[in-house]
Amino acid sequence: MADSQSPEEVRATCHSTMGTELGELYYLLSNEVTWLYWRWHEYVTLYTESDRRLEILNSSAPFFFYVVQRVLWDETLLGISRLAGPEATGRKRNLSVHRILPFMAGTAVAEKVEALLKEVTEKSASAIDLRNRHIAHRDLDVVLGKAATPLPQVTKETVDAALAALAALLNAVQSHFQVGTTTAYQFASSPHGAETLLYVLRDGLKREQARTKKLEDGIYDPDDWNDRDPPL
Repeated sequence: MADSQSPEEVRATCHSTMGTELGELYYLLSNEVTWLYWRWHEYVTLYTESDRRLEILNSSAPFFFYVVQRVLWDETLLGISRLAGPEATGRKRNLSVHRILPFMAGTAVAEKVEALLKEVTEKSASAIDLRNRHIAHRDLDVVLGKAATPLPQVTKETVDAALAALAALLNAVQSHFQVGTTTAYQFASSPHGAETLLYVLRDGLKREQARTKKLEDGIYDPDDWNDRDPPL
């Protein structure tokens, strides 16, 4: 798809190439995976790239960035669990990748899509388990330390694998109906996201260190402190 297409143009392309029902399903799923990658990119940028970045966060507002870390992590696992979860919960239909398979019956990629769907299920299993017993609900036996099955150890690599499986599944559908076209979900990022924040925090810390050093050297400059008014 061309980068210049508006969301409605992308939706229209999906409808025209895949049919209205599958096209709408694919469009909604693709948007969800894109947002998942956007959020995950923010997490990775802040917390996994380097020790220096962690030092900046811990020197700025350690508790706040701990909360942000937990929220981004849990939200990513919830997003994976929703998309890889069942087609329905009781009588309520869910936006799930499992809804894709019936539309692929009789196509040349039906077996491939089915295999990729199984991979999504496998790669997302630990995220779903953690969602069920720790994030969306708190399993009392787990909290009390009485659970027969411990919580799964979900790592960055676990999340990367689950996201890659979701992207591969959607790209198999897209490339079948829009020949030769795929979406580079892994490169989804915002130019005004976490990396921009890190630069601002770094420069702020440098400014604070310079002010403190001047005081330690017996130099008091009123201009150093006039810009420390409380935030609005």
